[in-house]
Amino acid sequence: MGCSHNYVYTQGYFVCTKCGKKSYGKSHKKNQGKKIAGVVVGLVLVVVVFAYSDRIFEINQEKLDEAIQNIPKNIPLITENLPSLPLQVSKPLQNIVDESVDTINKFEEKIREVSMPEESTEEYAIKSIEYINQKRIQNGKNPISHDSRVYQLAMTRAKDMHEYQYHDHTNPITGTCPYNMKSDFGLKHNENVAENSYLFGTETNPTLYNPSYIEIVDGWMDSTGHRMNLLSYEHVAGSVACYGGFCVFLGLNHGNYGEGCYTALEGQEYASRFDNCTPEQMRQYEKLLQDYDKIPSVVNSQAEYQRAMSMYNQIENFRC
Repeated sequence: MGCSHNYVYTQGYFVCTKCGKKSYGKSHKKNQGKKIAGVVVGLVLVVVVFAYSDRIFEINQEKLDEAIQNIPKNIPLITENLPSLPLQVSKPLQNIVDESVDTINKFEEKIREVSMPEESTEEYAIKSIEYINQKRIQNGKNPISHDSRVYQLAMTRAKDMHEYQYHDHTNPITGTCPYNMKSDFGLKHNENVAENSYLFGTETNPTLYNPSYIEIVDGWMDSTGHRMNLLSYEHVAGSVACYGGFCVFLGLNHGNYGEGCYTALEGQEYASRFDNCTPEQMRQYEKLLQDYDKIPSVVNSQAEYQRAMSMYNQIENFRC
């Protein structure tokens, strides 16, 4: 009768304790694994029974199922349990909110107001002309009147300079100037305007507000060409307008003064001839202009023609 093997595992193989036979078979490993697993399961059961019997923990299946079902109900909803504010508290809070919104709206409106360029009024223009007349009378010139048509043209010119960011008598982009714009404001073909311009700030960064008309006029009086225009004997009316730091004076006359489009540089070159002139010399120059204006456009004799050409040459060559 063969040996009923009793294998034990040692050093990587199985050996029978009775006959010493060695084996590496899978079936024996499987049996040994089952034995080991059985032992582990048994130990676990023993521990569980011991803990349960000593009331270390208890499991009540019914209570466990009920607790699982009631989990959502036990979590409170914030929206359902949030108490409402008392009326004496919520109403003042609402008033505060309304007042805050109103204050913010007013503040935003104020910001828009202060960020918009300031536009001068026609009343400002009338006072400007009154101040210009003081200067004209002091220099022996006739006073001029305010003209609403000229005011509208002057305001359009000031806005045009502000929009296109230039400081000149002719728009360098569109080519517009007072001369080719005047008919849009009701001025006739025999009504011309001569322009002074003033910039408070820089072309690309003008101030949003306008200077006083006294500051503007005094500034023009300190500039030869601008002074000549303010005091021109030809002007009968005029106006002043400012927009966002750009200011314009237009003197209205029934002659050729201001006819055509020209640039500020051309005006400066013309006025530079008179930089060193005394008031008496300027009166002499104006007398030449006035006498020349009296010469008819068509002369009747050679003597009249020579006289006209002589006066013209004196005007063109006048220097101080």
